[in-house]
Amino acid sequence: LKKQKKAVDVLPGKTADGLRTVLVYGKKFEVCEKSLFIFSIDKTIRQQVLQLVCWVWFDRIILLLIALNSIGLAIVDWRASADVGFNGFYNNVLDVWLTL
Repeated sequence: LKKQKKAVDVLPGKTADGLRTVLVYGKKFEVCEKSLFIFSIDKTIRQQVLQLVCWVWFDRIILLLIALNSIGLAIVDWRASADVGFNGFYNNVLDVWLTL
């Protein structure tokens, strides 16, 4: 059995700017040692967030959600009641899901 390569690999050492070099899915990134002064680059949660953000479908899903929200805002009839027809559907269902 082959040993599966890690999605996130933190390289040893620092750059001249004090940044750490990280390989995510084979792409090289320079990141700070700690994010928000608490999330170290060696912690699992930070590596999982890097893995998620560098995932090929992440940008596509975000752009799809932005497009759906824009279309929904364009369709809403702002002069009609907020609970009738598409306005009710948008306010009660889509708005909640697109906000999450």
